[in-house]
Amino acid sequence: MKLNKLFLLPLLLLSLQVATAQETLSRRYQNLKISRVKDSLGKIRALKIDFDIDPKTISDLKSTEMLFIAPQLMGANEKEQLNLPSVMLAGNNKYLTTRRKIAFGNAKDRFNAPSKLIRLKDLKGEIVHYSEEVPFEEWMRKANFGVSEERFGCASCQQEGVTPYIFSKVFEDPYKPQYKNLYIKPAVEAVKHRADRQEAKFNFKVARHELLKDFGNNAAEFKRVDEFIKGFINDKNLNVSDFAIDGYASPEGEFQSNIILSKNRAYAFAKYLQDTYKISPNRMKVNWHGEDWDGLRKAVAESALSNKQQIIDIIDKNNTDLKREAAIRALDGGATYNKLLQEFYPPLRRNVYSVSYVVKSFSLEEALQVYRTKPGQLSLEELFHVANTYEKGSENFIGVFETAVALFPNDPIANLNVGSALLESGLAEKAIKHLRKASDAPETNNNLGIAYSQMGDYKQARTYFEKAVKAGCKEAQDNLIELNKLESSL
Repeated sequence: MKLNKLFLLPLLLLSLQVATAQETLSRRYQNLKISRVKDSLGKIRALKIDFDIDPKTISDLKSTEMLFIAPQLMGANEKEQLNLPSVMLAGNNKYLTTRRKIAFGNAKDRFNAPSKLIRLKDLKGEIVHYSEEVPFEEWMRKANFGVSEERFGCASCQQEGVTPYIFSKVFEDPYKPQYKNLYIKPAVEAVKHRADRQEAKFNFKVARHELLKDFGNNAAEFKRVDEFIKGFINDKNLNVSDFAIDGYASPEGEFQSNIILSKNRAYAFAKYLQDTYKISPNRMKVNWHGEDWDGLRKAVAESALSNKQQIIDIIDKNNTDLKREAAIRALDGGATYNKLLQEFYPPLRRNVYSVSYVVKSFSLEEALQVYRTKPGQLSLEELFHVANTYEKGSENFIGVFETAVALFPNDPIANLNVGSALLESGLAEKAIKHLRKASDAPETNNNLGIAYSQMGDYKQARTYFEKAVKAGCKEAQDNLIELNKLESSL
């Protein structure tokens, strides 16, 4: 135990010495002010450094000694460093000898002008004010201001110039504005009408319309259709109002025959649904469209066919099926037509069917459950309440609003609210894309102001805040004050 006490004693003394030295330096250098000198455009052109030196803190300085004070700006590396003009506080004898050396050109470079030599006794204890202006360089934004000291003429003194005393950051961290971003609570959706659609791509025998379960891939397609329809019929949260079926044919063969074929295939599918699920015919809307040239054009445009532009031009420039089919058949000896016939035409022989229904209104507890399984059944207003059960800015909070805008992509309030939610996490660029789709409401302009401020475009931010203020938005007025604080701290 004695050994431990003996070991700790030197460490304790060293700590006390360091603390005392720091306290002395903090008393010696006071009232630091680093000002930014700006040009007519508001850009920083220079830094002005002011501080006071209290000579009473070196009252022990002997006549043969001098305290050399070297202010510095220190960046991230040796290249990012600037030594400012020094101050030399000297005892009487040291003052006279140093002044003589300066006069005869025998002094060290750092003792010469613009460094300033001051005899300590001439001050009579009065404060020395230091003031210097230096051209601004970009690295200075992250620099520190410090002071190095060296004591000359004192053989027993420890030199203090190795590690500068860090006085302050040149640029304090910018003010963090406490902006108020805004949401709009959506109106209650009195009746929640919904409609979901799907494609049924059954295989039919050539020129036939009968639905055969054991033909081609029809067994799997029937299973998919049944799962889709049962999902609505068995859901107690909704009432199905009607079904719609649109029949299409691929564009080979005779035009009028394809009209009849698409009609018969649509009715064959309608009959299957009516018989299987006991759906009344008056709740079934059946349409047919014949040859699906639009579907072919879309499929070709999305394909990797080398001559797809030729095919698209043929479809666009010819106004009858006969001309289109003849022109496609004429391409590269019929090779393109055969490829389309084998790979592109079969998916066009399809029925597109949709189910229209009305969803019940949900309590918040019910809405939380439905959100996890069938969010499409919720209204914007219900989703708004679900979102607000989570912490603002959290992944779940943003996720609900992103789900809302995915379900209602063109709704101004959905876009406004997801933009506001994204701002909570500083995702300004993504927020702006949604806010651009919102209405020109005060809340939108307020949030755009926040977004542009987060991106560093303070001029644009001010424009939007002011626009919102003119429309009577109090929060935008508060945000303007916050923007002013931010800009003044830069």
